[in-house]
Amino acid sequence: MGSKIVGSGSYVPDKCVTNKDLERIVDTSDEWIVRRTGIRERHLLEADEDPSKMGIAAARAACADAEASPGVIDLFVVATNFPDMICPGSSPFIASGLGLDQVPFFDLKAGCSGFVYGLAVADGLIRAGMYRHILLLG
Repeated sequence: MGSKIVGSGSYVPDKCVTNKDLERIVDTSDEWIVRRTGIRERHLLEADEDPSKMGIAAARAACADAEASPGVIDLFVVATNFPDMICPGSSPFIASGLGLDQVPFFDLKAGCSGFVYGLAVADGLIRAGMYRHILLLG
């Protein structure tokens, strides 16, 4: 059995800080930042937001894109370098927010490449016949 990506979703916080905003705070310029990083803006969490809330929104968007309810998910994997706290990771909070209380879940900690490793893990588990529908969040 092969695996495939059937949906994707994303979430970014509403609060946006541009390079022009940073010019007013520190000695820099839009041109300097863009030339070195390619970044023109970044989105920041508000005080009442946390990574789990972002993950829940992104996961719901992915399920909607896949035209699948969270009820078909039989494994949930979170690959992030930005959890709510060190222990436990974000997966139990996001799983609960999605109503995945009876679904196995785990956090995969692999830095910036975590999502790529998550894809490999999900693909291997599907090919092994252990799971059919894995929600990977990274």
